Amino acid sequence: MAAALHNIAIVQLRDGKLDEALDAIEEAVRIRRLAFGEDSPKLADSLNELGIILLSRKEFHEAIEAFNDALEISEAKFGKEDIRVGKILNNIGCIYYEYGDYSTAEKIFQETIAMQEKLSADKALEKDKPGALTSMSTLCNAGYVYIDSAQYQKAINFLESALETQMMVLDKGNKLILSTLDNLGYANAQDGDYDKALCHYDHLLSLQTRQVGNNNIEVSETLLKIVWVHVKLYEWEEARLKLDKIKKIQLMNNADDKKLAKTERLINEVTYQILKYSSPLEAIAVSLTSAGVRNPFTGKKLDFSFLRSLTDDLTTSIGALKKPVNSSKMSGHKLNFS
Repeated sequence: MAAALHNIAIVQLRDGKLDEALDAIEEAVRIRRLAFGEDSPKLADSLNELGIILLSRKEFHEAIEAFNDALEISEAKFGKEDIRVGKILNNIGCIYYEYGDYSTAEKIFQETIAMQEKLSADKALEKDKPGALTSMSTLCNAGYVYIDSAQYQKAINFLESALETQMMVLDKGNKLILSTLDNLGYANAQDGDYDKALCHYDHLLSLQTRQVGNNNIEVSETLLKIVWVHVKLYEWEEARLKLDKIKKIQLMNNADDKKLAKTERLINEVTYQILKYSSPLEAIAVSLTSAGVRNPFTGKKLDFSFLRSLTDDLTTSIGALKKPVNSSKMSGHKLNFS
């Protein structure tokens, strides 16, 4: 009975029915506490799921109580360095991330990653490895913390590690891979490494088009991010080609007038940049950027925007690079069969 209720709670949570999920998991916890006692790993499983549901409801205090109870049971049964303990610690870190306490979240995710690395040090990574999904989740969560606190190089390091594992164990079109590529594109662009940003955005675009086709509105959003990077690199011809594709997709998908008007403005302003006469300083900026002159210490392209600033109209129209919308990745949803 408790196993069935536990599984029902998972299904209800995935369907977004949080009230029903909470009712089912609370009853599963009650039954397992009576049937197996306070130190049962099965109780810990349901307490972990209870914490996930409570966190989904933004009930932070109640969620951390459930996770702490699950953690106490799991550490007593399996020790402090165990994949099951790591899952719960990851979830506790998620609470602090969602609450906006990035410092505490960072500390917990770092400790969890160190444990996961120690546990997997002597094992080959396989597709069915129990810790793979948890490890990817924690690495992504750490990356999100650093993106939100504008520590982009740290974010890149963790997200690249997550992507390496994701590409090994997930289908190439998995939404987790797409999200990580989007975050890597953003982090590299904000860090000034526009070449790498383009590489990640191009990879994202390739996987997206394979999944949803060339004319999906999501594809146009990725193309716009690529345009943003091209503009930063004064690559006007490439930006114009992408903008033409964006306009075509928007027309096919009956985009609202506001989006179409923005695209038209960008097309006009980029076309102006292609046709305009450049001053000597502007010509030097474009030439040096196109030549890919790099900092010998960091390997990044040097920024010559101080020689040629973008027009106010273009700066306003292109706006800020769209930041990915991230939510922490919790570890749980373990279906029970007894």
